[in-house]
Amino acid sequence: MVDQVEEFDYVVIGAGSAGCALARRLSDLTGARILVLEAGGADERPDIHDPTAYYGLWGSEVDWKYETVPQPAADGRVIAVPRGRVLGGTSSLNGMVYIHGDRRDFDTWAYLGAHGWSFDEVGAAFNAMEGRGSYRDADAPATGPLMPAVVSNRSEISQVFIDACVEVGIPYNSDLNSGDLMGAAWNESTIFQGMRQSSYRAFLAGIADRRELVVETHALVQGLDVNPQGEIHRVEYLSNGRPRAVHVRREVILASGAIDTPRTLLLSGIGSASELERVGVTPCIDLPEVGRNLVDHMLLGVAFGATREIDNKNPNITECCAFVKSNDAVLGSDIEISMGKEKNFVAGYDAPEHCFTLIPGITRPQSRGSLTLISSDPTVHPQIDPRHLAEPEDVHALVRGIEISREIANSRAFRPWNAGEVAPGNHVTSRELIQDYVRSVATTWFHPVGTCRMGVDSGAVVDQRLRVRGTSNLRIADASIMPEIVSCNTNAASMMIGWRAGDIIASEL
Repeated sequence: MVDQVEEFDYVVIGAGSAGCALARRLSDLTGARILVLEAGGADERPDIHDPTAYYGLWGSEVDWKYETVPQPAADGRVIAVPRGRVLGGTSSLNGMVYIHGDRRDFDTWAYLGAHGWSFDEVGAAFNAMEGRGSYRDADAPATGPLMPAVVSNRSEISQVFIDACVEVGIPYNSDLNSGDLMGAAWNESTIFQGMRQSSYRAFLAGIADRRELVVETHALVQGLDVNPQGEIHRVEYLSNGRPRAVHVRREVILASGAIDTPRTLLLSGIGSASELERVGVTPCIDLPEVGRNLVDHMLLGVAFGATREIDNKNPNITECCAFVKSNDAVLGSDIEISMGKEKNFVAGYDAPEHCFTLIPGITRPQSRGSLTLISSDPTVHPQIDPRHLAEPEDVHALVRGIEISREIANSRAFRPWNAGEVAPGNHVTSRELIQDYVRSVATTWFHPVGTCRMGVDSGAVVDQRLRVRGTSNLRIADASIMPEIVSCNTNAASMMIGWRAGDIIASEL
């Protein structure tokens, strides 16, 4: 039995990358009474705040511990899908790389009908939420709470990487957030004063004393009660295992990410009616594309022994990367190559004590998958099938990424450092062998998006103002709404979506 009922203007479900940004913006602009529900707990683990320790967070109690179904095109492997179950969501356990995206990414959204989401329009949201001058207007006031920056005291080998890129014809890019990703550059990170600045730490921790803003942890929403008019007046959830409920005066906003937002919709009866009936969920709104269009970036490592000890500056932190194209026909870039100062993403391969890894990843994957329920029980994980590498073009792009990585590592700049390739190894030269390597080691960049696609067509789950079709007071504000994945790391765009959602909602009051 529910033991307490309160009233809130807005209920935000998910205190992750987008949810925290949304709650902050909405609170700033409206002063409304807002409840943020987070299934996980407080960000108390010290290694959350240590920027070098995030690998140890994957598979821990702050991770949902999701996995894909076996992926036929990736040697039948089951691949982990790390997703944060903690204040800050996945921004509390990711690699902290902060890149907005290419101008073409957002202009494509607008071209597809998502009016208001062009590069210039989302740029205003990026500028407002960041605590530094605009990349388009250096004189703009720096008032936002998020403090991304290029890390200081960088490793010597990172400069070697940039020099090597320039040597092989990859231009230097002085600002990856200018709207043009092409080239080698120092990337910004969500690290502030030596500590991870998660979305929670950036947007909500500093305003925890606002009486009208309530953040509740260990609050698991198991579904939404949608009436026949498409309205939600009440949200029920488990608070530390005890049933609770709140009344909603205005809106519910799902911000649980590309896995949990569609899962919540499906459990609420919003999705493909026929599929829901098969698992015992009563359909209320037939939206067949809920959980469809799942897309994720993939990456792998090309590891090299080092001729000398590599300094221990910023271990496990990506200081620099390069954006390149797999072939001349590509507009912009479709491969991102990160510089790793350690052995990374070469599972099953041995490496010497001193080594470095170039990490190519595909940023415009063609493979599309889905998320579906296998049970009406909210405690049962959904079936996640990204169909990794199902499209041959994705394999070809990763093969090309390996080839370009080898060119960089075998440049004159790297000659004093490179003791020889250890993964996949110098003997792996034929296209067939390289493809075998791709299928055996490529893994998720954990950038899943698209499962509640935004658009103007009848199949889209949300419209350009993020309203869920068939409902009157339900929106989605997270990476699930991306109609196409951004061609870089997705966390910056996810936070921007949340911030911009706050602008949109406030503008309608």
